[in-house]
Amino acid sequence: MPDKSSDCKDLKHMLDAMIGPAYGNHPVAALDRIRSERQAVADFIGSFLHFDKSDIVVDLGSGTGFVARYVAPKVKHVHCMDISKDFAAFCTNELGEFGNVSVHVMDYADFSMIRERPTKIYAHGVFIHFNFYDMSVYLRNISPGGRHAHVRFRRRRTRRN
Repeated sequence: MPDKSSDCKDLKHMLDAMIGPAYGNHPVAALDRIRSERQAVADFIGSFLHFDKSDIVVDLGSGTGFVARYVAPKVKHVHCMDISKDFAAFCTNELGEFGNVSVHVMDYADFSMIRERPTKIYAHGVFIHFNFYDMSVYLRNISPGGRHAHVRFRRRRTRRN
């Protein structure tokens, strides 16, 4: 996997915004570990959504795309959607090797860039910023019979002596 840390100051800022202080003052140095832990998040989400090759999936609030990296090989298409241009740019770079991923900078509840209705929608951590009305707006975009998962998967902290 190529090193995505060419601009460490901006990357550090994004990682701080995405994961907080969980990786200390130098989260850029922990990128491989962060990606690995996001694979566990993707596996957890997949255990609920049961991804298959016919799925059109939305990663709502995709951030860096670390979770979508592990979803993309299992589905027909992943739409990574975020309100941040900086996160979308990083996500585009992170997932550039996948031909079945589109990255979108979105406005509130705007799914107009997606031609097929998604069969699955997931969000990791971002729904803490939404109220029930917001969630209902997003869920109206899912295909009838589709599935969704909203998870807050926290890294387990260990005590240091």
